[in-house]
Amino acid sequence: MKKLKEEMQGVVKELAENNLFLERFGTLTVDGGLRNVDRI
Repeated sequence: MKKLKEEMQGVVKELAENNLFLERFGTLTVDGGLRNVDRI
């Protein structure tokens, strides 16, 4: 049971890191998209 709990914590940590990356990437994409619209 302890092993399973440790694995779950590892998965949760990975998801949190991926989420941070996706949020940053999403923000960059939105900023880039807005700048492209300004040029048109």
